Parts: sequence; structure tokens; C-alpha cells
Amino acid sequence: MSAWSAAVVVRLDGFKLDVELAGSDGVTVLIGPNGSGKSTLLRAMAGAVDVERAEVRVGGELLASASKGIELPMEQRRLGYVPQGYGLFPHLSAVDNVAFGLCCGPGRLPRARRRRRAGELLEELGCGGLANRRVFELSGGEQQRVALARALASDPRLLLLDEPLAALDVRVRRKTRAWLGSWLSRAGRPALLVTHELRDIPDGALVCVLEEGRLTQRGSVSELRASPATEFIEELLAGSFASAPAP
Repeated sequence: MSAWSAAVVVRLDGFKLDVELAGSDGVTVLIGPNGSGKSTLLRAMAGAVDVERAEVRVGGELLASASKGIELPMEQRRLGYVPQGYGLFPHLSAVDNVAFGLCCGPGRLPRARRRRRAGELLEELGCGGLANRRVFELSGGEQQRVALARALASDPRLLLLDEPLAALDVRVRRKTRAWLGSWLSRAGRPALLVTHELRDIPDGALVCVLEEGRLTQRGSVSELRASPATEFIEELLAGSFASAPAP
């Protein structure tokens, strides 16, 4: 049985996303050209965009179902969502941004415990020194780590990660990638990861290719490389970049 599944139809300004996919307890990776609908799919699963039709199931629970009239609000879905642009509150400190993930929903904690847990996560991500700084004082890479810490704070049952490492420099990216992989393994949580960087794809991960709002292929990197279904996949995996050692 899949750890999660989603069947989503979204129409936005003449663009139609129509996707069905499912993932296991590990990392499922979503790749595709710009404008193919990757971010829209994550937003639809999180409950952050209006959908024409959706059925989203995580851990056996329906979060959204058009046929059953179910549409849980975003804060009740217990999904850890890191959007592009980070979605942080500029008037709050880093630690209070992270603690916000624990102020509502089933995992709500008292304020002191929220801030303590938030500080611990920032320390684990190597940015404990940022705790009392406001968002506008942080670099893009620092904001990205704060956003990741906030997504993890509530012990989510599914992580939706929209290029969560993109703004990090090579050294921090490598360290954060390893830490995130270790966290996912320890917590036994599934993740749906959007990336343009093949070095961020874990070994053995299922890769789903999205083009023009449709899934065009799925499989491991080696399976996609051996038999690419579209020109985009062939070009993406053919270059030396695809086989370069991870930084």
C-alpha cells in the first residue's frame, strides 16, 4: 500500500494540471521543465490552491476527496510544506517562524515548548545562531533552512519540498542534504521532492517526470536514462552533469 497518493486536476489561466501519482515511505522526486505544474501539484496537495478535482490520501486518511465532499484546511493536513519563496513571516524572528508550525492543528504546543522545539531544530540544521534574527536580515540560503525547519517542526506525515536546497551554497547544500536524508530515515516519513538538480535525488528514489501538466514517465534515474520517454528526459540525463559526483 502506498504511503500517500494524489489525483489532482487544477486549471489556472489556460493551464491544466491532471496528475495521478503515489509514493512509498521514501523520497519520491518530481522533475520537469519550468511551467510543467510541479509547484502547482504540491500546492494542491497542501490545500494552498483551488482545485477542480482532487483526491489526496496520506497514511490511509483522506485529506481531500471531491467525491466524498472532504476538503481539510491546510493547517489540519499535517503536511510539511516548503514552497518556493519560503513563505516565511517577515515580521517574526527565525525561531518564531519555526515555532509557528506548532501553534495550530493536532500537534499544537504551548508557546514555551514551541520555541524550545524550534530552537532545537535550528541547531540541528546548523543555524541556531539565527534564532533571534528577523527574516529580512537573513540570506536566501538562511531563509531556506528556516523554512525547512518550520516544515519539520510539526513532525509531518508527508513532506512537500519545492526545491528546498536550491539557495544553499555547495558546502551547506551537501550538509543539509545529508541531514535531511538522515531525518527522513529516522522519522520514517515519506517526502515528495521537486528539484532541478539531479545530485539531490537519493539513490534508488522513484523519479516522476511532469511535462505540460501530465506525468510522462516514472522510474529510477537509471531506468529513465536507459529508456527516456521524451526529448526533455533524454536531454536532462544525457549530459555529464547527470553523472557528475555530488558536491
